Amino acid sequence: MDNQMISRRLQTLNFLDERATMLFPDEYHVCGIYAIINKMNGKLYIGKTSQKIYRYIRKERIEKLRKGEMHNSLLQKEFNSFGEKNFSFFIIEKILNVDSSDFFQKKLHDTLNYLEVFYINKFQSSDRKYGYNYEIGGTNDFTIDDIKLLIEKEFKKRDKWVYGELSGSRKLGFGIREEFINKKIKIPPNGLGTIIDMFLKVDHHLFSFEDYCKKFILTYNDRDYVKENCSLIPWMIAQQIIKKYPDTEIIKEVSK
Repeated sequence: MDNQMISRRLQTLNFLDERATMLFPDEYHVCGIYAIINKMNGKLYIGKTSQKIYRYIRKERIEKLRKGEMHNSLLQKEFNSFGEKNFSFFIIEKILNVDSSDFFQKKLHDTLNYLEVFYINKFQSSDRKYGYNYEIGGTNDFTIDDIKLLIEKEFKKRDKWVYGELSGSRKLGFGIREEFINKKIKIPPNGLGTIIDMFLKVDHHLFSFEDYCKKFILTYNDRDYVKENCSLIPWMIAQQIIKKYPDTEIIKEVSK
């Protein structure tokens, strides 16, 4: 790992630590996610705890590393080799642990697992070139893709409460010709995808795909990114409709 990458890692960890420091005073029962970084080679270790995180880092990590009792032998070996002065400890996520009920503790446990998997994936710390983690994090029975799927499900639940029904559970009042489905168009990351999604969540009482696209363009024709992509809008809208409302009728092309 070159010096520039090491510097970027330290900057990111400093930012996360400063952000976490703004949340909850030390006297509260604050648990969370922490990172230990070797400042000489940029390798780091990501960990989680449901205990008071400041005390946990001091007692279970710093003191055990000093005594040579750290359970992670890779980290312990390099701590011995490089010396304590070349390691830094950061708190990157804080969670307030205030409820001892089984329900809350289960949610807390899941959240800590998800965050640990997220940060191990973000910093690639289960790769020997970049870190000391042996596993992908959490309880090692789900991956970052599983977490993305859970997030997607939560967004769908949110839509149910906001819009009165789950995306995908209704049909629009028209079909879409197959030609608009087969050609895949990448939606540019300029806000266009967001306003298409917003448009799809409203019942416009239209009964043809052509009228649907025309109304979208008329509604948002004051936006430069709509003007720039005007000729491709039908394909983009069609792709989003099929994702959100998979039961929409697809009109097959008739062979001549």
